[in-house]
Amino acid sequence: MKKTISLLVLAFGIAANVYAKGHHVLIAVNHTTGDSISQNVTSFGLNINVPAVAGDSLTLYVYYEDIFGNFTLENPQQWFLDGDSIVPSHLADPLEVIAPDSGVFSAVFNGSLFMQFTIVTPTGLVEHHESDNSLKIFPNVTGTSLSIQLSVLKQCDVIISFYDADGNLFKKSLDKAVAGEFVKNVNIEALPAGYYTVRVTTPGKLLSAKFIKL
Repeated sequence: MKKTISLLVLAFGIAANVYAKGHHVLIAVNHTTGDSISQNVTSFGLNINVPAVAGDSLTLYVYYEDIFGNFTLENPQQWFLDGDSIVPSHLADPLEVIAPDSGVFSAVFNGSLFMQFTIVTPTGLVEHHESDNSLKIFPNVTGTSLSIQLSVLKQCDVIISFYDADGNLFKKSLDKAVAGEFVKNVNIEALPAGYYTVRVTTPGKLLSAKFIKL
C-alpha cells in the first residue's frame, strides 16, 4: 500500500513538473477575415495583439502545451473586457465574441492571474469611422437603398462590405479606379432587418459607418 502511494506521489510530482516547464499558447481566430494568430507565452500577464476591426467575429483560446507537445484547453474562471466582467459568468474557453472598436479581453485564472488579447487595427490599415469627413452614408435608417459618399484623393480600387451585428458578411463589391467624389447607391432590400456596419477599404485605409435596415 505504501509503495502504491509513493508511486502515485512520484507520478503526480513528475506530472506537476512537466506542467510547470511547459507554456501557454494564446490563439485568436478571426472568422470574418479567415485569419488566425497564435503566440507562446511563458508567464501570466502577457499579451497577444489581435488584428480586427469592429464587427469581426472572433474566437479566443488559451491552451497549455507541456514539454512533450501535448495541448490542454484551459478554462479561465472569468473573462473581462477592459476590466468589466463579461456575462454570463460561466463562459468557458474558447470565448466567442464580436470585436469592439478597441479593447483588451482578459482571461482570468485563480482570481488574479490573467492572459490578455488586445484588439488592434490590422497592420497597414488606419481605421476611421463616420465622423471622418471622407466617408458619409445616408440615410442611417432605411429599408430600401443606401447612398455611400466617399472622397478619394488618389485613384485607387475601393472595396465596400456589409456586415451584420454578428460580424457576418452579407454583401461585398469592388469598384475599380475610383478618384475624386465617389457616390454609390446600393439596394439593400434583400438584407434582413437589423444593425449593419459598412466598411470601405482603400489602400492603407479602412473606413466604417453604421446604419439600421428596417
